[in-house]
Amino acid sequence: MKLITKFLICCLVFSAFAGSGYAKEAESDSLVRFVHASPDAPHIDIYANDELILEAFSYSDVSEYFRVPAGTHTIEFHSEETDTTVILEEITVEENTHYTLAAIGELEEITLTSMVDDKDTREDMTKIRLAHFSTDASALELATPIGNELFQEVIYSQITDYMELDKGIHHFELHLAGSDDAVVDLYDLELKEGSVYTAIAIGLVEGDPEFEVILLTDSMPMPDNIPKTGLGGASPLQ
Repeated sequence: MKLITKFLICCLVFSAFAGSGYAKEAESDSLVRFVHASPDAPHIDIYANDELILEAFSYSDVSEYFRVPAGTHTIEFHSEETDTTVILEEITVEENTHYTLAAIGELEEITLTSMVDDKDTREDMTKIRLAHFSTDASALELATPIGNELFQEVIYSQITDYMELDKGIHHFELHLAGSDDAVVDLYDLELKEGSVYTAIAIGLVEGDPEFEVILLTDSMPMPDNIPKTGLGGASPLQ
């Protein structure tokens, strides 16, 4: 079974956490974004320190990065459907650090997983990592069509280290461990110089929503004509 891959470029727009305490911090170098990877969780409203920052956030959605001040922040995922809090956690944000926070697992055991996003590469190089968030998939392996393995035996909820690769067009296949059949083909994948990526496996191998891979851009070179406050600028979330 080979499935379509979803590609999302998710670092082109920046916002500040809503509320008077956050809009003024828009020049912070710390960034946080969110991913909804829980296959049976309903639409979610996300609050940061009791301020609504994302509304009706649905499965497979990826937010833009939010600029946040360093320190401790309370994050709440609130179910619109049941009017209940499904996640309530405190996160600590370090100076000049970028994070992706993913809601993973089925609703009864949903958790918030934090990833620190790399933002540096060498000249002519790119980076990619794999995050396994598919609740019913066995260990995953990412390899080239001729069998050169990038990542092996990646189990559920595991996030690999980044692997540095030459920039350019790449062809990968995602396999269940021990199987020669690809569950997802990642062919003609352009990994650009200076950019950093995370491939996230979500969904269900058996059932709905279907298994797929979302490719996130964690970092990319900033053109000279883009404001230094961020790629596309920074503005408060309305």
